[in-house]
Amino acid sequence: MLLTCADDIGVCLSRLSSLKLLYKPFTLARHAAGLSLGIPKCNIVPLVPFSAKTAFAIKSWLAENISEWQTFQVLEAAEYVGFLMGPSVDDSQVFCKASNKFYKRTRAIADAPGSTSANVVACNRDAITTLTYQIHLVGIPEQLNNIQHGLISSILKIPYRATMTRAAMTTIDSWRESVVLLRTYFDKYAMCSQLSLHNQAVSFS
Repeated sequence: MLLTCADDIGVCLSRLSSLKLLYKPFTLARHAAGLSLGIPKCNIVPLVPFSAKTAFAIKSWLAENISEWQTFQVLEAAEYVGFLMGPSVDDSQVFCKASNKFYKRTRAIADAPGSTSANVVACNRDAITTLTYQIHLVGIPEQLNNIQHGLISSILKIPYRATMTRAAMTTIDSWRESVVLLRTYFDKYAMCSQLSLHNQAVSFS
């Protein structure tokens, strides 16, 4: 199986010897179009239990069969278009880099002398977006969910317990009036919007 994203290429092979089949087209691309592999960025991730012995065997095979690729790194896991990939990788490891960036940006926003509304805008723009790529394919790990309450309380400048579900739904009940108001406006303006769209459709038909 071969996947490409712009100039990033990922290949899954059933056996190491299949690399010989890839060597020819890559060599042709280099000679015909000047498109060369970035050797320092090329990695091989074995699908068998990783060990120093396995890595040495792969490097030895490359030296003997495809000498130009013998400097490929042999790793237990490697990153491909933002995802850490390998047989031993779990969801928390996939999010490790993104969650660290998320935490640092959220912490910086919370420590800045800004208003709550400015903090929320900055968080949605600069912090939340660091996680949106991975969650298309991988669920957010429980550990990251657990620290969100603390981060949210820092951003909103409210006590930690106020971000908990029970506190938000029971202890703090001022939101109920806002829900009624929101429903009233939704019923009023959503209906107007739907009628407007319906009238436009009728006029065009």
